Amino acid sequence: MDGGEVRMHVRGDFDAAVEREPWAALVEDGLADGWERREEADSERWGPQGVALSRRLTSLSSRMARKVFEQFDPGERRAPVDTYSDEGPLPVGWWTLWHFLANQQALSADGEIDACMECVRNRPWTLAARDGRRRTDERIDDLEAVREEAARITGD
Repeated sequence: MDGGEVRMHVRGDFDAAVEREPWAALVEDGLADGWERREEADSERWGPQGVALSRRLTSLSSRMARKVFEQFDPGERRAPVDTYSDEGPLPVGWWTLWHFLANQQALSADGEIDACMECVRNRPWTLAARDGRRRTDERIDDLEAVREEAARITGD
C-alpha cells in the first residue's frame, strides 16, 4: 500500500518477541520497502502513570481490533465517516464506534469532545510530515467550519 506502514509495539524483550528473518523476507520478496527497529521511551512522553495506562489501552485496542476483524468481512472496509445519504442525513462510520463507546462509558458531551479534540491536536504533525503544511491548514479550515455550523444551529 503506497504510503502505508505497519507498526508493532513490543514492550519487553524485543529480540525474544520478534524474529528478524520474516521481515527481511518481506523486503526480499518486494512486499515491503524495508523495516526498522526504533526504540522510544514512552516514559519521556507520558510519565510513569501514563505509560501504565497506555499499556492497558494498547492491549484493549488490540482486542477491540480483533473484534472488528471478526465482525466485518475482509472486503468490507468502513470509512471513518460513511454517509448513506439515500437512507438518512446523519453520517455513520468509525467515528460512531468512538461515540457509542463514549456513551457506554457515561462520558458527557464535553468529555467526548475533550477526547476528540486531543486526538485532533495530536494528528496535524503527522499530516504535516506526510502531506505538508497545506494539507494541515485545510484540515484546520474544516474545524473552523464547525463553528459556522454551530452558529447556524443555534441561530447566533
